[in-house]
Amino acid sequence: MTTTPDLVLRGAGGAVLRFGGGAAVTLRRGDEELRTPLEAIELVHPEGRAVEVVLTAPDGIEPAAHRVDDVSEAAVTAFAEVVNAALPDVFEGDPVPDGSALVTTRTIGPPPESEQDRNWRLAKRAVLVFAVVAVVLSAVLAVAGEPDFIVFLWPLGFFGPLMGVISAGIMGPGAVRMWRLPRHGITVTAEFSHYTDRTRVYRYTDLHGTAHTYQGGNGGSHLEISYDPRDPRRAVAASSAWERCMVAFVTLLLGAVSLACWTGVAALLVDALT
Repeated sequence: MTTTPDLVLRGAGGAVLRFGGGAAVTLRRGDEELRTPLEAIELVHPEGRAVEVVLTAPDGIEPAAHRVDDVSEAAVTAFAEVVNAALPDVFEGDPVPDGSALVTTRTIGPPPESEQDRNWRLAKRAVLVFAVVAVVLSAVLAVAGEPDFIVFLWPLGFFGPLMGVISAGIMGPGAVRMWRLPRHGITVTAEFSHYTDRTRVYRYTDLHGTAHTYQGGNGGSHLEISYDPRDPRRAVAASSAWERCMVAFVTLLLGAVSLACWTGVAALLVDALT
């Protein structure tokens, strides 16, 4: 028995068009989600890197369409083939419904911040901290009459904040969860959902029946994960003791590099000012 894959198209403006083999196609734009049942769809029409979901309409009425641009051409072709194959059969003489009247709209909140998005946000803040610190300290050294020290200040001022954010803000929490959740969390089997442009996405359900996704892992169709019962969105994939020790070691090493950089910056300032 074959199963329909969960197909996701991510297009311009943050639009997300999804079909998971159910009875409807969903389109999300911003905080609004449109749910279009299959019986309201005339066809899915691929146009290169764009796709149109054309709705049914009685004679004399211009059919409406939902369009998503700037998508992978291969993904568009696959999406159109799968959805068109799933459309219900229409026989001659059957009444044609007004597809627009069957579309339901709901307002949803912003999606929870993923681990990758959080890490990217922290990295950008680290670069900002570096720029501010380096500019201020360069001005101090210039005023103190020690411009030669600026050559050493910039690399130290860069690696200090950056390594600190990577160690304490990105790898640190992940290392703690790798050790804590398998022992104190809830372990379940997650099923493969779909690919993104960066990684695999797995879907799991907590004890309250709420579905969550986990990005990453090298599993196949299934992946064993452990999640935090206080916040089921936080989860880690099963890992060996060697992998956990290596993550902890790299985290401590980056923390030591950050501390050494900040110590070097402090030494430069003391030397320049005295």
